[in-house]
Amino acid sequence: MLKQAPVTKRFIAFIIDWYIASLLGSVPVIIFQSIQGRDLIITNTLEGLSLGLAWTAGIAALLCHFFYYCIVPYRFKNKGHTGQTLGWRMMRLQLLPSDKVRADVTRGSVSKGVARVNTARVDASLRDTTQGAASVNLKSLFLRHMIFFVLLQGYLTTSNIYIITLIKMSFHIDVVAYSQTFYYITSLISLAVYFLSKRKQLLQDKLSQTMLYELEPVKEPQNLSSLQKHANALKMP
Repeated sequence: MLKQAPVTKRFIAFIIDWYIASLLGSVPVIIFQSIQGRDLIITNTLEGLSLGLAWTAGIAALLCHFFYYCIVPYRFKNKGHTGQTLGWRMMRLQLLPSDKVRADVTRGSVSKGVARVNTARVDASLRDTTQGAASVNLKSLFLRHMIFFVLLQGYLTTSNIYIITLIKMSFHIDVVAYSQTFYYITSLISLAVYFLSKRKQLLQDKLSQTMLYELEPVKEPQNLSSLQKHANALKMP
């Protein structure tokens, strides 16, 4: 069944994904730093590179981040894991379109007044949803991770650090102080939106019309299991 992703699991998955994406993004930067220095240089910064190599390494690093945050969860749908980065998969979380999931599915529960037979129908709809009936598309992943998250709250990501460094190197404009203030404000707004929203969506979730859910094993309805037991008892000689 699906229910809103707990804040603890979201945070742990964020740390896992941030670490993996940072490692992937640092690979082209280290390679180009080593090429220019003609030695193995372990440094995750574009500073010190020539402008041409800095842009090449920066674009390559952004493509690595795009691959991890967009292509990986998008391609997982072919294996029944739509909308999952490695961190989300480890925490049993899944990103789905917010406009394609029913409110009762979002809550992961069924009203007590609903007939028992409807419980089985809801469980079936949950199975269909997790198998890709409401898959998140590549456009939503790109908007959520590469546009709204990196540009609006990007100070926590190495992707944004590369962009700021390229702006500084290309135009000799230091925008760090302005960007920090902007990102602190938007991060606080995002947290306020999350805690005040009934659907527990961060700013990038709302803007990309997605929601993060926690996956749970679908349990067999109690009334069906009891009927099965009675049926088995009647079959006994």
